[in-house]
Amino acid sequence: MKILAHRGARQQAEDNSWEAFKIAQEMGVDGVELDVRQTSDGQLALFHDRCLANRQEVSQLTFSQIQNELSYDLLTLDRAVDSFDFDIWNVEMKEWSGWDQTLPLLEKLIQKERRVVVTSFEHQGLVAASETLQGKESNIEFGALLASNLQLDSEAYFTSLYSSGLSTLVFELGPLSKEMIQRVKSLGFSVWVYSAFSDRDFNWCREQGLEAVITDHPSEYLKLKN
Repeated sequence: MKILAHRGARQQAEDNSWEAFKIAQEMGVDGVELDVRQTSDGQLALFHDRCLANRQEVSQLTFSQIQNELSYDLLTLDRAVDSFDFDIWNVEMKEWSGWDQTLPLLEKLIQKERRVVVTSFEHQGLVAASETLQGKESNIEFGALLASNLQLDSEAYFTSLYSSGLSTLVFELGPLSKEMIQRVKSLGFSVWVYSAFSDRDFNWCREQGLEAVITDHPSEYLKLKN
C-alpha cells in the first residue's frame, strides 16, 4: 500500500509549501498529494482553499498579490516539478481553467518515469481532460474524488466514469465499506482513500487491499508500513 503525504508534510510545515514537500521527500513517502489553482496572471499556484483569509478569491488575484498575503513562499507547480522527485504525483485540480498549462508539466513527470494521477471533485472536468488524451500516447491517469455526502449507489455512474478513462476512485475513509471496495474493484477501479488518521485506519486499509492512502500523518504510516 502506497503512502502519499497530503499537501506534503503539513503537520510540520505550511500546506503545499516547498518546506512541506522537502520534509515529505526526506521521510521517504511514496508520493505527494497537491492542489493546483490558476492565478489571474496565469501562474499555477499550489493552494488548497478557494479564498485567502481576507476572503479574496485566489483565481482573481495575481501570484504576487497572493504572496503578499502569506507568511511563507507560495509554491508553483513548475517549481515543484523541478525541485522534487516523488515516485507518485497526485495532482488535484481545484478548478480546470489551468489545465492546458498543467498538462505539459505532468508530461514532464511522465518523461522522468514518475506516476501521475490527476484527481478532482469536479468529475466532468476529469472526463473532459481524459477525453482530450484519448488516442494519444500518455500515461497520465485520472481519478474521481468522492465526498462523504455523495450518494454511492449508482453502478451506472461508476461504469460511465470508467468508460470515460478514469481508473481510480479516491474515497473519504469514514463512510467507505468493504462492500463498496469490492464493488468498485470489480468494475476495474483502483481504490485510494483520504482522511486516514489513526493506526486502526491504516491497518483496515491494508487489510482491504487498498492501493494508496493519502494522509496527514505520513511519518507514522511509514513506520506501520515498514
